[in-house]
Amino acid sequence: MKKKHRIELVRVAASPEFMLNGVAVSPRGRAFASFPRWTSLAAPSVMEAMPDGSFRPYPGNAWNEWQPGASSHDRIVSSHAVFADSSNNLWVVDDAAPRVAPPVVGAAKLVKIDLATNRVSRVYPLGAEILPKGTMIGHMRVDARFAYVTEAHHGSIIVVDLATGRARKLLEGDPSTRADPSIVPVVEGRELRRQTGEVPQLHVDLLELSADGKWLYFMPLFGPVLRRIETRFLQDETLTKPRWPRAWKTSCGCRRLRGSRPIAPATSTSAPSPTTRS
Repeated sequence: MKKKHRIELVRVAASPEFMLNGVAVSPRGRAFASFPRWTSLAAPSVMEAMPDGSFRPYPGNAWNEWQPGASSHDRIVSSHAVFADSSNNLWVVDDAAPRVAPPVVGAAKLVKIDLATNRVSRVYPLGAEILPKGTMIGHMRVDARFAYVTEAHHGSIIVVDLATGRARKLLEGDPSTRADPSIVPVVEGRELRRQTGEVPQLHVDLLELSADGKWLYFMPLFGPVLRRIETRFLQDETLTKPRWPRAWKTSCGCRRLRGSRPIAPATSTSAPSPTTRS
């Protein structure tokens, strides 16, 4: 009989002061975390884990020093997530919504940082035509040519051409990107509800690319169904909305998460995305 190896968890870094929302590890082993300004405007938004277990603001200087009234094109207002790609770049999703308030106008963006030089190499602004009122951008993945970003308030996937910077919003309101209204999330033993008692509907939020880049997997924050679509459909700008259903049927596969039931409450111990935005 084979012995089972015990897996030991090792704490790499901790922040006693600021709330951490996402972690990214570069191909060379550097670890980064996003610290959105949901509760504290003093949060530096993005930090790197140091060998001594502490965190240091990253990339440093003005990028981590946004304050109300300051310019936002050269600062990270509030990082929702971070992602490290295979080409040694760190990507920051700036939802630009500190204190879960309406976003700073014109400030939402994707920030690409070259980890070899520790400098911002490009900024991809996401304008009002892509992000209308109430938008809640969340997580992202990239391949050689495109970035894929989830939007949880309206339920859509934003595709950004990394060469041209052009952004398109796809599958908005499609059943595949919508949360299951019958689910009442439970976080740390308590039902997640607004003060009115309403259950927030957090639509498509989590995503991942397959290793070969052919499939994009995605799901609402609290599941329960994991879906996928071939990335060639997301990349094809000739596809118009009337043609989407056919393309979707030939490319979508559904996977129900093990142990999940649409009617029963879903349980999560991770920190949820903000739920108070109108």
